[in-house]
Amino acid sequence: MKKAVSYLRKSVDIASEKSINRQRREVTEYCQNNQIEIVSEFVDEKHSGTLLLEREGFRSMLEYLEENNDIDFIVIEKFDRITRDQWDLGWVISQLKKVMKVKTMLHSTNPHEDNDYDDDPTKILMAQMRSFGAASERRNIVDRMRNGKINKRKDAQNSYVGGQIPLGYKHNPIEKKLEIDHAEAPTVEAVFTAREVHKTLRGVAAALNSQGYKTKTGKTFLPMSVKRILDREDMYRGCGAPAILKN
Repeated sequence: MKKAVSYLRKSVDIASEKSINRQRREVTEYCQNNQIEIVSEFVDEKHSGTLLLEREGFRSMLEYLEENNDIDFIVIEKFDRITRDQWDLGWVISQLKKVMKVKTMLHSTNPHEDNDYDDDPTKILMAQMRSFGAASERRNIVDRMRNGKINKRKDAQNSYVGGQIPLGYKHNPIEKKLEIDHAEAPTVEAVFTAREVHKTLRGVAAALNSQGYKTKTGKTFLPMSVKRILDREDMYRGCGAPAILKN
């Protein structure tokens, strides 16, 4: 019998997605019908599909797999439960095989998704394209929700419209705005300073960790968590939020 961990995720902003309990039932039934033993379960509820390494459940799952190299599958309801970002999906597949060097593969219960993708670039590309389609659909939904929220208070500069608060900021619940968190702002500045010296995401993460800096959730930095901060450079320079970085 094959061994597996199950991974369940429900987004904070997509009400139409299947609930955690419904995903659990479908994954459990699938495994029972296919002689797969679930040895552990990891859950991320109310988490975006784009914030891959900021999810506690996902990070805990990777740590578990590093310590238990006899796991055959990560069983998921669909590939986009791992991530909707096609590049992140490719990164996860590569991370499991080439970096962590475990035999574990992603395994979807969806009959329209091909699990036999190992060493087949075409099948990996198809999985990535499905994630791209899911990401595009999500962006359209989120844009409609965000535009509705923004229109309700369009005159409020730097208004906070919900979601995870970025590193370096805190939420003012009275004025419904983001404010600079002066305890975290030096970490943001350190990320961009390290980028000028180390150039690579891995090098930046190593430099930050060696100096004792932590992420918003108090974790050590990984390359993808560094990337999330660098991708928000416009915001950190004052576009839509108070500026932390000097122009």
